[in-house]
Amino acid sequence: IGRAEADLALTLALMPGDAPPADRAPVLALQCFLASSRGNLADAIEYAYDALDQLGDREPEMRAVVLLNLAQAQYWLGEPAAIVTAAESLRLAEQQKSYFAAANALGIYSQLLAMRGDLLTAIHLCEQMVARHRAGDGRLLPLAGLPALYLGMFYAERYRLVEATELLTAGMALCQQSAVAPFVITGQLALISALASQGKIQQS
Repeated sequence: IGRAEADLALTLALMPGDAPPADRAPVLALQCFLASSRGNLADAIEYAYDALDQLGDREPEMRAVVLLNLAQAQYWLGEPAAIVTAAESLRLAEQQKSYFAAANALGIYSQLLAMRGDLLTAIHLCEQMVARHRAGDGRLLPLAGLPALYLGMFYAERYRLVEATELLTAGMALCQQSAVAPFVITGQLALISALASQGKIQQS
């Protein structure tokens, strides 16, 4: 993060005050991401809205990423708008075939659906994305990592523990390949609970 912040500071120093929106929007998007990473959520939200204003209806793929970062900050702050933002990010990412962004957006969106009591819809959406990223021989492809992880967590809540264990294990392995460490930790905690619920105390 420190290196990215140093590069950002240099970019801001060199950027002219009358830089066009196409140049300003990516910088604002990066500022949003870095502010979220530092826990400065109010600043992250402000940067995200500024970036969206600069983008307008242009570059829907980048707009999806900015909306994803905005939804994450809103989620951490407990803002009700987070679910609408995450849904729009997911829609745009899938429309643009930006599958990694779509997987991340689904993670936030499905959690919010589950939190408001709509667990079955969350499960259905995750099942769809897992199926989409499954090879012909049944293997899960790397992009299935995040949705498999969340689907495993939701299955555990429905006491589908054997399926949950399989999905959590596979999802964590794929996330490790993609270097998505925070999700691996989340998956490990869910897997411990699923194994313990099956009486597999030693494994848990």
